[in-house]
Amino acid sequence: MNAFNVHWSLGQQTPMSTMDVMLAYHCTNQEFLLKHTLHSLGVYGWNEVRRYGVPLWLKDTNKLKEILETIARTEYQQSKAKDVDRVNSVALYYILLQKKNILLNLYKNTSQGKKIYDFLQHDFAQERWKKAANRNAYQLFSQKRFEMATAFYLLGGSVNEAVQVAITHLKDLALAVCVCRVLGKEGEEELARVYREFYVEKGMLCRDPWATSLGHWLCGEYVEALNSVVTILNQEKPVLELSLIHIS
Repeated sequence: MNAFNVHWSLGQQTPMSTMDVMLAYHCTNQEFLLKHTLHSLGVYGWNEVRRYGVPLWLKDTNKLKEILETIARTEYQQSKAKDVDRVNSVALYYILLQKKNILLNLYKNTSQGKKIYDFLQHDFAQERWKKAANRNAYQLFSQKRFEMATAFYLLGGSVNEAVQVAITHLKDLALAVCVCRVLGKEGEEELARVYREFYVEKGMLCRDPWATSLGHWLCGEYVEALNSVVTILNQEKPVLELSLIHIS
């Protein structure tokens, strides 16, 4: 599929439709799509990445990681939060990218971040510190600090809990997919579950063939994916278009 033939309203201000996401995923020139979405903005943050559904269709995981690092730098520089809260606003990105040293340097330069700075210096490959990270994550969750809770669950190796917080409390399916993809093998099981539950099953429930087709394809069920597209010809339009970006 040539990128110039993709039926997609580039530069749109509303979240991409499920058809947009599926066509973008199958596009053979995703660099073109990035050029006319994120790169055309010059400066962008997570809201723009999510609006364009980038974690849902961009196949190159290394490029996705580069985008996340750009977001972290941009959001830190533009944050109006003060001192340690400014660093907290980007902690999730750096922990997900396993760039703890950058995060340590940021906390080191705050006046109120010594406690978290000291904690982050521990080796989280050790079971003792994984458990400590998970305890902190639960505490943050209880305080409704969901982004930080997600970050600390990742620090503690609790991928399932991190993804559940992203979906259930942050209502951010794009973030959940992004977390699983960036983690690689560690996130494969959760990613398969997300595709099955939120693409295939909810797509079928909403009679949205685009979401269902993409879900089947991502699960390696290529015949079912094609059959889902064929059903488009037998119905006027989906009863309800499913959002692959936000959880309602």
